[in-house]
Amino acid sequence: MPVAHARLYLFSFPGSAAVGTIPSVLPFSLVLSQVNLFWTVAFSVPIGPILASARPATLVYAQE
Repeated sequence: MPVAHARLYLFSFPGSAAVGTIPSVLPFSLVLSQVNLFWTVAFSVPIGPILASARPATLVYAQE
């Protein structure tokens, strides 16, 4: 397998993981500016784990 193809395949997994977090967090992020403090905290709770879920994929890619 050529190196160029291997790099493409290697990037596809963490790239898709990072891009996949954007649509899942976007609705929460858009609502944050429209709600009071209680709901800001309530919406921030799911945002953290969703964003953190992309970190392991990024670390795996960085180690390669």
